[in-house]
Amino acid sequence: MKFSPTSANLLLFMVLAGTLPGAQQVPIDTSSVSPEIEEAAKWVSLAPKVGVRYDYEVTAAVRMLLFWISRDDVGQGYIQTGAMPGNPAMETIELVMGSDPAKAPMGINRWGAASEVWRQDNHSGVFFGFMKASQNDSVGSAREEISKEKDTQKYQYNGIISQMNSGRAFSAVVPISSATDFTLHQLPLAQQMVLQELKSHARPPRVLDARSLEGCSTGIGFLFTVRELIDGVLDANRSPNTRCYVYHARRYMMTLKDCEPVKEMKVALKLHGASRKVERIYRDLKRADFTVLNTQSKERTDFEVVFGSAGELRGVPVQIEYQPNWWFRVTLNLMQR
Repeated sequence: MKFSPTSANLLLFMVLAGTLPGAQQVPIDTSSVSPEIEEAAKWVSLAPKVGVRYDYEVTAAVRMLLFWISRDDVGQGYIQTGAMPGNPAMETIELVMGSDPAKAPMGINRWGAASEVWRQDNHSGVFFGFMKASQNDSVGSAREEISKEKDTQKYQYNGIISQMNSGRAFSAVVPISSATDFTLHQLPLAQQMVLQELKSHARPPRVLDARSLEGCSTGIGFLFTVRELIDGVLDANRSPNTRCYVYHARRYMMTLKDCEPVKEMKVALKLHGASRKVERIYRDLKRADFTVLNTQSKERTDFEVVFGSAGELRGVPVQIEYQPNWWFRVTLNLMQR
């Protein structure tokens, strides 16, 4: 995956128009947290030098019995990379994506942000993330949840901060209730709120010991793992096509199940406020299917990435598709520069 100008995530979970601000680094008071989480918070507070950024438009589809209803340009997102000044061994990848209530049906506001920092020289890493909490199993329950939020003026978030080295992994989480319904256009304010709540109300850290980390202690997280697997395809090195990574002090296995060439792909999108669809044609692509296994719960998650295989789009995700349940699907399409 092309995360730097000279070399070839998701999150998925997979990812902005010029109106969406980049993440603002926020000083953190870490006087009351564990030493490991304190160290993770210090890494998050460092201001990286931005290397490259790719912006995306979000298409959402809802399943209504036997057919899908789809709407383009309901949200935004980006993938952004960087390095720490004075320490090029420390790389960062940031992912922000979600709906924009100014565009989405029913004013839906569901979004999240994730930042990974990886230090190559000592195989250590940090993850910081948060998202609007949502527990829906149908379109109807989603409508009820949105209505309840507006009536009570209570908006739920989940925050997480983790640190991993060759010895152990530590992770702290906290559920957050906010009176403000932050949007992805207010990323710095939402980030500050989540960091402060993690600092003052985080639960005792979850720990994964060295024995449990054996064979999975490179320090990389989900986003860096996606990058490694895609880089392996581009370098014609398909072995191994399964990589281990740690999230929330738990082991996960990511597998590149299949990868096929795509000679040409046409993307037609109806952008917000436009009278007709915009068509984009991409050539020399690869379509990769991934699966992620939680080694403890055995739960599996699948997602698909279409990325360039040549030219200036080599390794760049052109389209990312994720279907978290039977009734909802989200697609991210690369915005033209």
